[in-house]
Amino acid sequence: MTKAGIFILLGSLFVMSAVTSQALSTNGQDPVLQKLGLGNGFGNCEINSATLDNVRSGAEEQNVTVIAIARLGKGEISRELNRRRLYTIRAYLSRRGVRSEKLILTEGDRVGGYGRVDFYVEGKLFAALVADTYKDLPVGDCTENPYANPYYLPRKGKSRWCR
Repeated sequence: MTKAGIFILLGSLFVMSAVTSQALSTNGQDPVLQKLGLGNGFGNCEINSATLDNVRSGAEEQNVTVIAIARLGKGEISRELNRRRLYTIRAYLSRRGVRSEKLILTEGDRVGGYGRVDFYVEGKLFAALVADTYKDLPVGDCTENPYANPYYLPRKGKSRWCR
């Protein structure tokens, strides 16, 4: 084998080991979700509702403002998705007694993987909800008919999903 061949082989091994160690260090998970002990999958209605109840309880105990940051996921284009997800958060928490002045809703940078909403209480990451691609956050009324859910922003004459 020539010197050039050895150099190319060693370079390839170095790149492969760096990529492999990076993949193993994060286990392919989003660092924010990994910090919270969550997988990369999106939650169902019951899990999301329980998470929002925990956010409400944490904010009430400390009498502080909750900051919710909605982030589009990979492949999601429409900012309407963030608007709809934040509407769901506001509707759910306000019906459970969180005053509007104690809730700040905003949009953040796009993330890889699924879109999500991060919650900060006292400036610290408290929880996150992961949303299925192009869909609303399922919360509240966990019945068979999601269109009857009072927490979703109505879309007259259109389907429930955005791109």
